[in-house]
Amino acid sequence: MKLILRLLFISLFFLNTNNVFSSENIVYLNIDYIMAKSKAGLSINSQLENNHKKNIKKFTDIEKKLKEKEAKIISQKTILEATEYNKKISNLRSEFISYNNVKRDAIEEISQLKVNSVRKLIDSLNPILEEYAKKNSIDMIIQKNNIIMGRSELDITKDILKLLDSKITKILVK
Repeated sequence: MKLILRLLFISLFFLNTNNVFSSENIVYLNIDYIMAKSKAGLSINSQLENNHKKNIKKFTDIEKKLKEKEAKIISQKTILEATEYNKKISNLRSEFISYNNVKRDAIEEISQLKVNSVRKLIDSLNPILEEYAKKNSIDMIIQKNNIIMGRSELDITKDILKLLDSKITKILVK
């Protein structure tokens, strides 16, 4: 009796298996690759790099002038009265503080420019992705950095890169 129940249970178990197959078409896209290799992404990176270089030159010049002022004030320490010397040191400190604030603001501005430019690129990319998805019957496009493993045939990055380069070559950084 036990043997019959076991056989019945095992046979029901094997007969009742359901295979699940997805009918959805899911692909993935490497946004970082598009940012680095597309004409628009290269344009953004180039403009940001130019802004960064200008800032570095400007701040290097300011630092050099401030250090020269500091050296001049220190060399006059024995010549100047204590109150005059302290006044000059105080003014120099306030100039350093002002310089650091301006430098911090410039760094934040470049960061904000980068965020806005990337947002513009992604906004420009969305209609291209929608059109591509409709044309190729794709149900879902996922970012590559959200995938642990996937078949390389599901990667549409190079196709999208070609489409993006043919439609958008430059995005102005403002």
